[in-house]
Parts: sequence; structure tokens; C-alpha cells
Amino acid sequence: MVSSNNYATVMETLRKGMSAWLTGETLSKVEEAMGGTLDGEKIYCRKARQLATNIAPRCLSYFSTFIVQITKKVAEQNVTQIANLAVLESLPAAIARGIDSPQKLAFMALTKTQYRSRVETHLDFNRRLNTLEIPEDSGYSFVKQLVASKLT
Repeated sequence: MVSSNNYATVMETLRKGMSAWLTGETLSKVEEAMGGTLDGEKIYCRKARQLATNIAPRCLSYFSTFIVQITKKVAEQNVTQIANLAVLESLPAAIARGIDSPQKLAFMALTKTQYRSRVETHLDFNRRLNTLEIPEDSGYSFVKQLVASKLT
């Protein structure tokens, strides 16, 4: 059984790792954020790799899909408009890919043949489109169209 102190430590480690993952940090920076040690010249980044290959895409992204579906269903039943719809619609994919905004996710999708890594995507988006704002009530398809128009 996990004690409450251990649980808090694990959750804080996960929060720090996800923050680094979603903001485009390298695996070594994600590892450092999670309190892992870099093994001398051989940098294995065990914690960061576990986060990037299993926890984010297989667990957190999967779980966030349920949150999105429940939120949409509740909003539909209550005839409520969802604020930041693009964020909600892109959340599972963004978590899995290590992206922190619908704009960057659209940028990644539209430029996928140009980049080899998530880190490069973050850096180039920040250089080219960092100030791109989206209307609060717009969906992900609108965001993708807006990003595409800025790339041409």
C-alpha cells in the first residue's frame, strides 16, 4: 500500500515531469525535473523515457480521453458552451505527443515532415508563431486552419 507521503511525492514528481514534457524540454531535462540522475557519460534517462513512452501516451492520454468525452456529454445535456473547446479537443493528443497548446499540436500536424523531434517542433513554433491567439470558443479544426493560413 502506498502511504500518503509517498503518494504526494510520486504525484509531485509526475507533475514536474509532465510540465517539462509538455513544454518541449529534452529527455535529459525531463529526467532532471523528475529527480532522476544522469548516469555519467551514458545518459539513459530512465524516468523520462518511462514517462514519454508509457505514462504520457498510454496512461494519461488515454485517461484524458474519458475526461473529454464526459465533459462534452455533460455540456451537450446541459446545453452549455465549452470554453476553450480547442484545448479540450486536442488534450489527449497533446499529452501523448508532449505538446502544450492546440496551436502547437496543429503546427506539428501540418509540418510533420519537416521535423524529427518534439523539441524541434516547440522551438520552431515559438520562433515562428508564438503570438498566435485563438478565439476561446473555437474548435481544433478552426485552430488547424488558422495555423495553416499563417504558414503559407
